Amino acid sequence: MNGLGKLTLIEAKLFLRDKISPLFALVLPVFLLLAIGLQFQGDGGPPDLEGLNAAYFVASIALALALATLSFNTLPSYLAAYREKGVLRRLRATPVHPAMVLIAQIIVGASTALVSTAVVVGVGHLALGIPLPSNVLAFAGTLALSIAALFSVGLVVAALAPTTRAATAAGMMLFFPSMFLGGVWTPKEAMPSWLATIGDFTPLGAALQGLRDTWSGVGLQPLHAMVLAGIAVVLGSVAAALFRWE
Repeated sequence: MNGLGKLTLIEAKLFLRDKISPLFALVLPVFLLLAIGLQFQGDGGPPDLEGLNAAYFVASIALALALATLSFNTLPSYLAAYREKGVLRRLRATPVHPAMVLIAQIIVGASTALVSTAVVVGVGHLALGIPLPSNVLAFAGTLALSIAALFSVGLVVAALAPTTRAATAAGMMLFFPSMFLGGVWTPKEAMPSWLATIGDFTPLGAALQGLRDTWSGVGLQPLHAMVLAGIAVVLGSVAAALFRWE
């Protein structure tokens, strides 16, 4: 196993030992899916949504919760902590470049997102009768774009936050407005049109709607694809330019 592989394995073990992050990224989305999904089966769903539309909405917000947690909270907090404790600075004096820690964190986060997605899709299908994605390639491509866009936001936070506390605070300040504008609390169909439009241009809003559309067979809309790709490229470049190792 090469250096990056070993480092990724270490980061994965550290992530699993942290009881809070796996809980919010892997367990809570499934709990949310079942708790809300079973309720909606009985009352027909939220306003302006019925039947399978409600099921797809519930499933997509479960995925959005996992992606938002990993992007806005876990990733920036871990990297800021490593910089604050001098881990990245000390690694510069070893054959293991500190950039490998960043790459390992991204790999662990993306892998966790994939596992969470597989669990939500599987549980949704078995417990709630939600059909599997009709176009697996489109769904997988949208998921990859969503991870790239949302993780780029987390990397910018990690690049700018001077301390772990600052990274955590900034992540939470992004988390709750993103959940609101992204349509997690209220379906897009029940929002005022101007608010729904704003949500389409946020990374979490574009990700949630894109995943919902590709899961249900509607297909990824060009606007959401452009928003996700643009955010990934622009903020990824900003994070690379501003990131400090110490």
